[in-house]
Amino acid sequence: FYYILLDALGEQRAFVQATFDTRVRSRSSFRAEVRGTLRDLLTDEDVVPNVNQLVTGLWPVHEVLTEVTFAVVRHWIRDETDDQEATTALVDKLVAFASELVTFQGVTRGVDLAWHIVQHDSLGLGRLPIVGRFFSGR
Repeated sequence: FYYILLDALGEQRAFVQATFDTRVRSRSSFRAEVRGTLRDLLTDEDVVPNVNQLVTGLWPVHEVLTEVTFAVVRHWIRDETDDQEATTALVDKLVAFASELVTFQGVTRGVDLAWHIVQHDSLGLGRLPIVGRFFSGR
């Protein structure tokens, strides 16, 4: 996503440098499109395991990644290294980090652990008056 975005913006670099900050104001259509694209990527079951979508499907995650995307573009605008090498390195590291988060097995293992605890009342919650009703069907 980031590589494609920066390639597309690179074709009109001078225009992007001159207009970017006015185009990304809080209610702009460009901002909404970026947020929507990120949301689609983060909720695509071919990309993100279903259980991890419990995290990646949340609105705050989309907002943070939208802001990160715009920070990357602002970095690219100011990047004077040859072929924007500093931005490419930043994107490489960002993509590697995001990939680790998206495929993190801790979410799956946490849900599995929670389900086991509930199934077997491992915490003894069944003895509590209100909560115990949920465990009475065992």
